[in-house]
Amino acid sequence: MKVTLSRDYDQMMDWLAVGKFAVYFFSRGTDDAVRKGLPVGELTPAQFKEGGVLTPIRGVIALLNRAPHPNAAKVFINWVLSREGQTAFQKVSVADNAASGNSMREDISKDIIPPGYRREPGLVQVEALSGEMIDTRPIIKLVDEILGGKP
Repeated sequence: MKVTLSRDYDQMMDWLAVGKFAVYFFSRGTDDAVRKGLPVGELTPAQFKEGGVLTPIRGVIALLNRAPHPNAAKVFINWVLSREGQTAFQKVSVADNAASGNSMREDISKDIIPPGYRREPGLVQVEALSGEMIDTRPIIKLVDEILGGKP
């Protein structure tokens, strides 16, 4: 089967549902598709003995070294990292994408996190690194080989 790339998530979900493709990586809208009765499913981190991947996709926060109001920025960052802030952030993130809303804080409720995405004690977890922290050349080479040298 050839690899196909698309920027249209709905189109990719439609192709998956009609059987044009058997696998859809980095999907969005699977929950909606299932609710609509489409014959699709999703593999969750809990289904793998290795566990899930933690990414900073929604959890990156930075303090600029020349912020106009550095103390206000520090107060905001402290709130975001607090129990109250992480509870609010988790709630908003899960509403947008169930897979990326699980806060690393263990002292807040995880009831809002779908069971397949909850971090479980004893489950091996791997933290994904950003492109700046790893050598991405082997990954780019592999993608080029898969796509037949086409960008």
